[in-house]
Amino acid sequence: MIRIEGLSFVRNKEILKNIDLNIRERELTIMIGPNGAGKTTLLKIISGIIRDYKGKVSIQGKNIKDLSRRELAKLISFQPQSEEFLLPISVRDILLAGRYPYKKYFSDYDKNDLDIYEKCLEKFDIANIVSRDINTLSSGERRRVLIASAYIQDVPLLLFDEPFANLDPEGVMDLKNIFAELKKEGKTILVVSHNLEPLYQLTDNLISLREGNILYSGERSSTAEVLKKTFNMDFERIEHNDKEIFIPYEKQD
Repeated sequence: MIRIEGLSFVRNKEILKNIDLNIRERELTIMIGPNGAGKTTLLKIISGIIRDYKGKVSIQGKNIKDLSRRELAKLISFQPQSEEFLLPISVRDILLAGRYPYKKYFSDYDKNDLDIYEKCLEKFDIANIVSRDINTLSSGERRRVLIASAYIQDVPLLLFDEPFANLDPEGVMDLKNIFAELKKEGKTILVVSHNLEPLYQLTDNLISLREGNILYSGERSSTAEVLKKTFNMDFERIEHNDKEIFIPYEKQD
């Protein structure tokens, strides 16, 4: 699905350093790393937001530098960590904006657009908030709407930057279930997250990034060792109710 070859990026300093990476189709991959490791920058490069990099990034065999913004928008949806909206905008308008890659300029929404829109309202249980300004929603409601907008865009690749940030336990569980549904539908999902626990059981692959370098890319079987190298501290692996939890701790002298 995604192939990255010899990727480097410099902006005041070298942020990403000669990265080679493959992300397989129809799998959920989590990317971890300390602050400043280059994780968000890598997502922005894959999504086409940052284009002045060295190396090659391909999606479904297509070099993203050869694709227009509209063509990229038919392949990728990127949900950044920031959810700030400076102007009032309704949930309905945000959702329908996801159909713009498929519309000619000034053309109205057709039956297919509206059918997908109605399906989104039901699937994400947001019909009751569709007329509201997104700035009036809770963090959990806002995150649900933004993921619904990615879904209505109808793309194979979904990128998320810290989707669980600022969510209460109910919001975390709600979002976890949404990710499970997206994976079941065959979406390729790449998530940057400091919180492994919500998606760990759904995760196919783990990527570790530190100081612009890939430390690890592969199956999650070596997670404890990867966490130790990534964050330079020890982690304890605990099994509870058929789930794995990784807890950081300091060694005692």
